[in-house]
Amino acid sequence: MVNPGECVEKKNKFEIRGKTLDDKIVVDSLNAVSTLTDKEPYCVVGGIATQTYVTSGFRRSTSDVDLSVGMPLNYTQFQKLFAPVVEYLRDHHYSVSFKKGSRAYALHVLGPEGEREIIEASRRNEAAFSANENRLMREIQNARRKIVNGGDGLTVVIAAAEDIILPKSMRTVNSMKRNQGFVSRFGKNAMDYAANGARQVLDAIEHLREEALLNVGDPRLAEELRFDSDIYDIRCLSTMAGINPQYLRNAFSSWEALREQSPERDTAVRTLLPSFHLDA
Repeated sequence: MVNPGECVEKKNKFEIRGKTLDDKIVVDSLNAVSTLTDKEPYCVVGGIATQTYVTSGFRRSTSDVDLSVGMPLNYTQFQKLFAPVVEYLRDHHYSVSFKKGSRAYALHVLGPEGEREIIEASRRNEAAFSANENRLMREIQNARRKIVNGGDGLTVVIAAAEDIILPKSMRTVNSMKRNQGFVSRFGKNAMDYAANGARQVLDAIEHLREEALLNVGDPRLAEELRFDSDIYDIRCLSTMAGINPQYLRNAFSSWEALREQSPERDTAVRTLLPSFHLDA
């Protein structure tokens, strides 16, 4: 059954034009996030984190900045923790509002020219945080401080490439298990993009995003969009980010879908991480 609340959240995201690190509002949002450094453990994850590892022409646009925070997080704690982020953005002429989603808390950022961005952090109660604490803290401890080009020279904590690849790989494997036909999407995502250019692949993903906006209640379309986006990001990171094979191999055990051998896992690893050998 489709959750009406999740449909609204997805529609809100889809309606925001996808952006990259070449957009000022993204740079300003990351600089705002940098105010969290040394106050509470965090790192930027997901699509924006991926963009910091790849060259401009290969960046896949996305509508939000995702954060992983190393503490239990309820709505009151989120508002308190992100107060300096809000202050920074308002000082730079953005309007900011807090939103409570079904799976995450968010800051909705509105620029002076009508441009919009979302900064999100997963909501976790004490039990959920405790169950994932070892993995979350390992990711934060292995994250990297990066200066965002075009920013104020502030350092933003970005998840290691391996820790961006792993959850995307997990989602890819689980999607393949639910949808046997998804294996054919590896070809549609043009894994030879390095030779043919990324534009065709990125245009196809953007077209799928537009379809998902028109059919927000269609879970299949949403899963196809996430699947194609994830396999594109994994392939970019595997070829451009300088993967540490031993760290990636050790961290596989943190994710159940990757820890357990399956045809789907083997296909994903072989296709998306061709130079990586899980059992080496």
